[in-house]
This record gives sequence, C-alpha cells and structure tokens, in this order.
Amino acid sequence: MHRGSTAIPEKSFGLRSPVTGEAKSPEDLWPPGEPVPEHLQKADQQKGITGENLLNLLERRLDNIVYRLGFANSRNEARQLVLHGHFAVNHSKVSIPSYLVKPGDVVELREKSKKVVRILEALEGVARREFLHGWRWIKIR
Repeated sequence: MHRGSTAIPEKSFGLRSPVTGEAKSPEDLWPPGEPVPEHLQKADQQKGITGENLLNLLERRLDNIVYRLGFANSRNEARQLVLHGHFAVNHSKVSIPSYLVKPGDVVELREKSKKVVRILEALEGVARREFLHGWRWIKIR
C-alpha cells in the first residue's frame, strides 16, 4: 500500500466489512441462528482487544484453573471434578465449571474431597512440581 492510501488491506477482510472497513461484531462472525457464546459477548463488551479479553476470560474459568494446577489430566476431567463439587472458592462450594475466578479469590480443595484417591494422587504430583514454587498465589497444604 502507498503512503496516505485509504485502501483496506486484503488480510483484514475476514474481520472487517469489505465495504466500510469497520470491524465486525461477534454476531456477524457467528453462524446465523446459533447463539453467540457468553464469553465472546463479554470479551467484545470489555475495553481492549477482544481476542486478548477472550483469552483472559477463558484462563480465569474455574475448570481451567483446576486443570492448570494439575488436579486433572484433561480439561474434561477438571470440568467433572468441579461439577462434582470438589472445590470451593472463598470458602464456598462452587460446582459451576465456567465460574470466573477473580484476582485475590482463594480456590481450595474441599475437606471431604481430600480423601478421594484420584485427588490424593494429583496432590502428590502437584507437590512434586518445582515450577509451582515460584507462583506466589498458590499455597499447597
């Protein structure tokens, strides 16, 4: 493109209107008749770059945090552990995998769940991980 040109780069046609050059909304990008996921709508409403906002929201999900901490071998397993009520956030049982954890929230394993064999094995594995010791916000008890 030449300096001062107002032409829209061809690469942007997937996310921008080819006529006006304006960014498309999530509703424009989603198949007609299908509901737009709630996280995508929230990410679009926040200030900043929608893609980064979406990644931030997905990383804050309780099932993702359980997976990242090593309590589950897959996100599906983490989702199941959360659904079965094995975790509490700020001392309250949470069984919603899509629960968004905020900075400062305390995610803990419920007392009765510390006797479950699968979780005991995961706790031993988590305690052995050296990289967790650098994370100030994680306390393994």
